[in-house]
Amino acid sequence: MLSPRVQCSNCKKQNATGTKDLDQSELSDFVVLEQDIKDLRAKGLLNSLQFLAHQKRLQELEESDGQQPLPPLCGSCLTLLSDHLKNQTALSYLDHYIALENLVPIDSEILDTTDLDAEEAALRKEIEGLLEDSIMVRKGIAKAYKEAENLEKEESEYWKSFSQELSKQQFLYEQSEVYKVSVETQTNLSKTLSSRSMLQEFFVFDALHSKKVGTVNGLRLGKVSSTDPPWEEVNAALGHVALFISTIMKWARANKISTPDTGSLQLYRIQAIGSKSQLQLRSDPSQILPLYHDGGVKDQLIANLSWFASSFVDEAPFDRALSTFLSCVHEIRQVAKKRNPEFFEEKISEFYVIDSTNIKVVNNTKVTQSYSIKFHTNTHTNWTTALLLLLRILNQLLSWFQHVMFS
Repeated sequence: MLSPRVQCSNCKKQNATGTKDLDQSELSDFVVLEQDIKDLRAKGLLNSLQFLAHQKRLQELEESDGQQPLPPLCGSCLTLLSDHLKNQTALSYLDHYIALENLVPIDSEILDTTDLDAEEAALRKEIEGLLEDSIMVRKGIAKAYKEAENLEKEESEYWKSFSQELSKQQFLYEQSEVYKVSVETQTNLSKTLSSRSMLQEFFVFDALHSKKVGTVNGLRLGKVSSTDPPWEEVNAALGHVALFISTIMKWARANKISTPDTGSLQLYRIQAIGSKSQLQLRSDPSQILPLYHDGGVKDQLIANLSWFASSFVDEAPFDRALSTFLSCVHEIRQVAKKRNPEFFEEKISEFYVIDSTNIKVVNNTKVTQSYSIKFHTNTHTNWTTALLLLLRILNQLLSWFQHVMFS
């Protein structure tokens, strides 16, 4: 045994108790390898209680993880500890060599990595291809996202345009419905108007044989006496007659229907202005023939004179206006006969002929009566009869005018 000069507390305690041999069961409490035990037996240190005490102490220190302070050791303990650590190191090297000897030698054929290199190269090439494909896929995805965004914008614009077109279509549909109703209304109105003569609605010439005084739209045209009917009513009736002739003239010019180059229609313009209608000279608009009677003193004086006395007096403007107007009616009648001769065939037993200032009654090709259109050189009865015959001629023109307008 070692006999150090200085002993620690553990050495003193175990030397006092003496030494004894330890069996194998007592050694099981200590972490000692079998090889280590054999070496210790060869060195004569196995039965040393001092070594075992220090071995136990080392185990306690390892289990405490260095948390407890290391007590002071004597030289013998340090020597034992150093020998123990050397033995542990030798055992570790021994294990290392044994492990190396137990390694299986590698066959040289197994170490041939040619195929592995080719496979690795193929795999690397495949990986590169996959990376390229991945890049292409990413680009395709980005392009698809961009196209999707553009499609969303286009869809938004489409729905916006669709809404606008739908609103426009709805508006047009409503407008078409309105127009449809308007067309139906106008069609029904046209059918109603075609079944009725609008001219006969505006111009009603009542000149029956049973009446002594003809009427124009309910207004009497003629004189039963000097005061009946009043001149205002007669002038208004003459204004309606002037409007009818003026309407035919405007229609003839609009449809480019030729009129006589000479005559009253070329010399005068009919101005239908109600009860103050007049004939205006085209060459000199200041020259006006009044188609109305104002009941003045001069006209009354001329009316009271005999035909012989009136021949020395200038013709009254009213008479000149009546004569010129009758001439205009005669010229329009001639134009109508030329345009539609079949409409004016004189097959009836009685018809009327305008001759200058007179209206003649022809009965069976013979002139039976003649009435002057002038007022001052005529009686009330004859003048009224002449106006009645004029209305019958106007009725014939009205029927012709209706025929040519709606045919």
